[in-house]
Amino acid sequence: LAVSRKVDPRAVGRNRIKRVLRDATRRLGPQLAGGDYVVVARAAARGGVSCGCNWPAMTAPCCISSVL
Repeated sequence: LAVSRKVDPRAVGRNRIKRVLRDATRRLGPQLAGGDYVVVARAAARGGVSCGCNWPAMTAPCCISSVL
């Protein structure tokens, strides 16, 4: 996972976003179709996202698209 400095200038914030994304994909893994995914974190992801969140809450600040 890579989160740009444009999303959050502080490394602590970027690492938290990556931690939340890893946790969400781990929980949702069995429900996802096989393949590669690209998740683009937006600046809105830095505000109020907790590690206990669920995937629908994560899709609001992020754009998710399947890659062929």
